[in-house]
Amino acid sequence: MHTAGANFTPDETVQLIQLTAEVMQRHLGQSSIQHTCRPSEEIMAESASFLQTGSSWLRELTIDNMSNWSLISQLTIELILNTMAHRQDDPITFGNCIHTLCLLSSTEEIGGKIRGLGGAGKIINLLPRQFSEKRGEDTSHSLVPAS
Repeated sequence: MHTAGANFTPDETVQLIQLTAEVMQRHLGQSSIQHTCRPSEEIMAESASFLQTGSSWLRELTIDNMSNWSLISQLTIELILNTMAHRQDDPITFGNCIHTLCLLSSTEEIGGKIRGLGGAGKIINLLPRQFSEKRGEDTSHSLVPAS
């Protein structure tokens, strides 16, 4: 977006945030139905691509201007948390979501909203296995032999 030199007016930015949220919500739904019926690999790949692109756009819009944070927060916090849960195997999408949530949570109001949705717990539960101590898991079975 901005690397291509595009600058958006405030109205265009609002429209882009809304469109991104709508597209991500639709494709998150596509990703979610894989448990009840088996969509084709092509449909799954397309949904994954849209979620990755949408998460990247949200990250860029969050970085670009703090004035976007309130709208991004209103429209996408739950969507971002759900995307993280469904796309754990995609480090790019997962990283974009974590980055966006970290930026948004730096304000007291939005950070409180994330905590209120159980977002902090969800994020901790989604951390990769190498961070098991942060997940509250027993790490006594480490590879270091007891002395």
